[in-house]
Amino acid sequence: MSITSKARKTSLRRDVEKSTQRPFSGRFYSLFETDIGWIGFRGEASRLSRVTIGHRNRDAARRQLCESDTDDAQPTAADWFPELREQFERFLEGEPITFRGYELVHEKMTSFQRQVFQATSALTYGATASYSDIATRIGRPNAARAVGNALGTNRFPLLIPCHRVLASGGQIGGFTAPQGIRLKAKLLEIEHRGLNR
Repeated sequence: MSITSKARKTSLRRDVEKSTQRPFSGRFYSLFETDIGWIGFRGEASRLSRVTIGHRNRDAARRQLCESDTDDAQPTAADWFPELREQFERFLEGEPITFRGYELVHEKMTSFQRQVFQATSALTYGATASYSDIATRIGRPNAARAVGNALGTNRFPLLIPCHRVLASGGQIGGFTAPQGIRLKAKLLEIEHRGLNR
């Protein structure tokens, strides 16, 4: 295997982990309130299985994290992974945080979704691209609508920054998190302010 191929595989594993053989949800989660609503994330050890943002209350965020349990075990409530929580908080304060080095576990993901998530993860803080741009970057220039659909399944908002992908002409496009496009606009504004600090 060439050095380039090894680097590509390492990068993909770091930012968009391939599907696992067994379902993984993780025993631990963290929930905390922010200016954009309640945020939660779930996993175990260094692996993340879900991130959810923008909820009105703690219970709503917890339900989102636990909706797809595949066994009888319930997650243990804890301030799990405080380093990640602190990164979220610093990001929301306008610090140009780059979320890297986390193992994101997708139980089911198509090759197309993987390509879309990888291209979206390459968008830097404060940068945006259109659905059509992402489609072109992955070699599917006529698949802009499919790109939007794939981003609608993103289980790791902010870590895979789908809020940076817009509709044509700079229109804000869709956003499947609670609060919808209003939350997407807030996230873009936070990054805009962060670039001008």
